[in-house]
Amino acid sequence: MKMNRLQIALSTVVVAAFVAGCGNESKPKSAEHAPATTPAARTGTADGTAALKDAANQAVDSAKATGVAVAEQAKTVATNVAAQAKEAATTVATNVAAQAQQAAGATKATATNAVGDATKQAETAAATATTKAQGLIDQAKAFVNEKKYQDAVNSLKQLTGFQLTAEQQKMVDDLKTTITNALGSDPAKSLEGFFKK
Repeated sequence: MKMNRLQIALSTVVVAAFVAGCGNESKPKSAEHAPATTPAARTGTADGTAALKDAANQAVDSAKATGVAVAEQAKTVATNVAAQAKEAATTVATNVAAQAQQAAGATKATATNAVGDATKQAETAAATATTKAQGLIDQAKAFVNEKKYQDAVNSLKQLTGFQLTAEQQKMVDDLKTTITNALGSDPAKSLEGFFKK
């Protein structure tokens, strides 16, 4: 819209200049050089020149006003573009931060689950080991009751490396004492290495 006004103003100046030029060319050359004979003729030429100057001044003023308006509009557009770019950058940064936080939460949940699974597996393995150790202790007890002391000792030897509960350790110590007493002094010497802690 403002560009149209500028074009119209410039067109007006061009037309005014053209008309002024055409008016001078249509006069015969002798009339151009001849001085105006009447005061009215001189006034008409002065009025035409004044009108032409006024039209030119109006066109220049209009062009200046249009230029200022266009500059203001360009400034407003630039400000709006900068604000939109800043808003877009903020939105992107916020989205990236939210996604990073989600990823961290998912990683934490995965790690927590992995720790929970590992703990359950360790507890299961410990329970299995405790059960197996108890089975060996019960087997050694049965051999002692049947007076199969060597078989009892072999069962107890299989407990090496097991983490025994306090109750299981007491049972093992009692079985060792029973076996040692039952075998007497000579066979106990052969079992001495096994019973030493």
